[in-house]
Formats: sequence, structure tokens, C-alpha cells
Amino acid sequence: MTSLLEIKCARCGTVNTLPNLHCRHCGAPLDYAESERRLQAASRPRFSSHALLGYAGWTLLLLLLLALVAALWPADLPRDTSGKPLDARRYTMMGHVLLDAIDHNLSTNLDIAERDVNAFFHYKVAARASDPGEDLPFLSPAFRDAGVHFDQDAGAVWLKTARGPFSLTSEFRFVVAPDGTLAVTSARIGHLPLPGPLGRLYATTRTSLLDKFASESRILRSLSAAELRPGILSVSVSPSP
Repeated sequence: MTSLLEIKCARCGTVNTLPNLHCRHCGAPLDYAESERRLQAASRPRFSSHALLGYAGWTLLLLLLLALVAALWPADLPRDTSGKPLDARRYTMMGHVLLDAIDHNLSTNLDIAERDVNAFFHYKVAARASDPGEDLPFLSPAFRDAGVHFDQDAGAVWLKTARGPFSLTSEFRFVVAPDGTLAVTSARIGHLPLPGPLGRLYATTRTSLLDKFASESRILRSLSAAELRPGILSVSVSPSP
């Protein structure tokens, strides 16, 4: 059964229905067009503040889940893998030279090749994988791999760690600061970028892992000057005043 359109008289309030064009009580003209517009406006869906907060909450939760997936999804270590055992030994020898200069308060300058550093990590990680009992104190139980990349005026360090079945890759971008030290400019967890202050904050949370590399940490803290070129990190240590 079709219901009749009802309209209340604007003058006296009497409810009228079609086909009346005038109020059956006071005779005033009835505006059915305006009444229909009001009915259509009332039928449109309205969003309450609670509904909007709910949508905002679900959107925020989805973004957090996406960020978590991006962070936990391991990224590749795009490093130079052409190094040989001789390159790894050369890097070890350079480290000894720098540490000796620091211990004896001497000056020295060395060019450290990206290939040598990557070869050092590659063969050390491979050695532990083949012989878990080998004494490698600088590698924490969570450590899985590392790599570096040196470019013009900028560089990057990659670390891969594991906790149970989960692995996490971290990337730290750095430049040479005016005081000659290496300063982090940004970072990345998995595929999640952490620009500027966020990257530097994340770097501070990983210092405990970086400190496992005692020789490298000591050399970095003692630098008096550094220069980044494609494939090369030039470092200098000077006598303490």
C-alpha cells in the first residue's frame, strides 16, 4: 500500500495530505516542494563525532600495522660482495695500524676501501656459521650480517639482526660532520624510512650493537678528520692535545 505524502501547515500546524493544496483547517497554501527537500535532506546519512573518531582510530591502526609490516619485512643488504680473504686481512691490518696510532698518540692517515670492510664482515659471519663455537666476541648472538657503502660525501651502514624466527635489517645513512666525525642523517628499519631526527633517535637505540665492534667504535670516537669518496673512506687520527 502506497503511503500518502504528509505535510504540516506552516501557519496552524495541521497535518495535511495529498491531494490537498491548501490547509484543510486554515486555508493557507501548502509548500510540498519544500517539504520534499526537507525529507530528502533528513534521509541522507549523517556521521556523528563518535563515528568519525571510530574511522580515525581504524585508519591509525591500519597505518601502524602497515608500518610494522614494513619494519619487519627484511631488506636486502646492497653491498659489494667481490672482496676476497686478502681484502678482509687488509682491513684487519688497517684497524691495527689505527689502534696503534691511537695508543701511542701518533698521527696517521689511511684509505679504507668499501670492498675490504665488506669482505671482513662476509668472512667473519661465514666463519661463525661454519663453526658456531669459534670465538668471535665482537659478534653478538643477535648479529647476522653487516655491510657498508661509501659514496661521494655520504655513506651507509647495514646491520642484520635476529630474534628467534624474526630478522631485522637496519640501515644508517651518514655524512662527515664539521668536527671530522661521522654523523647519522637518516635510517631505515626494514623498508620503513626514518628521516632526520627519527633516524638519529633510532641510531641511539642501536649503539649497544655497534659497541660490539670495539675496535671500530674506538677508531670512530678518535677520528680527527674523515672524507668520503666513491668506494673509499679516508680517516685520520691525530695526537691528543
